Amino acid sequence: MSYSGFANGENSSVINTLPTATSPATITSNVGTYAITPAGGIDDNYDFNYVAGSLTITKATLTATVDNQSKTYGAVNPAFTISYTGFANSETSSVLETPPTASAAVTPTSPVGTYPITASGGLDNNYLFSFSPGTLTITKASLTATAVNASRLYGAANPSFTINYVGFLNSENAALLDVQPTTSTTADLGSDVGTYPISVVRRIRWQLYHNTSCWYTYNYQSYGYRDRRK
Repeated sequence: MSYSGFANGENSSVINTLPTATSPATITSNVGTYAITPAGGIDDNYDFNYVAGSLTITKATLTATVDNQSKTYGAVNPAFTISYTGFANSETSSVLETPPTASAAVTPTSPVGTYPITASGGLDNNYLFSFSPGTLTITKASLTATAVNASRLYGAANPSFTINYVGFLNSENAALLDVQPTTSTTADLGSDVGTYPISVVRRIRWQLYHNTSCWYTYNYQSYGYRDRRK
């Protein structure tokens, strides 16, 4: 509290009972301007003329951090969530008038990798927002490559083996694979009549705009191949 009007070079130390200042604002008061009112001064030589002051409460800053998320290739984006630090008076995000939202430039066709999840927006009378991004990690989808059963006559050359796939997404198919898996069998021209495994071998890679990116993990399944007599 400051004073004007002292005589003889005196100051507030000569006052018998100093005035005090109070405000209706509390720790939970909203952002705004509140009166500071002086009162209660007593002195033998001075009367008091009180002039109110003002208390301005400004917005506190909330840090809104986007939570990290993950999904498999081809899936829709998960629900993005935001964690907060900086709330006052044990408040939570339920008090926010307009909470911020989080988004990522990712679609079901986005390749395996990491992508930023950013927060924006958010309005509140008592809080400002500081944003911290999160990360969306897209992991490989699972593709099952199954050798199709085949047969041939004893002494004949092996037929061409084919592979069926289960697990392609986004209307994709084996025609788009950069490197097709191959098949092999232990049966040869001299093999006796019997059943032999057809194995699916070799990894498959998908390449996007010359940037090699494996979008699938592979489960290989082998099936029987029968060599029979004429």
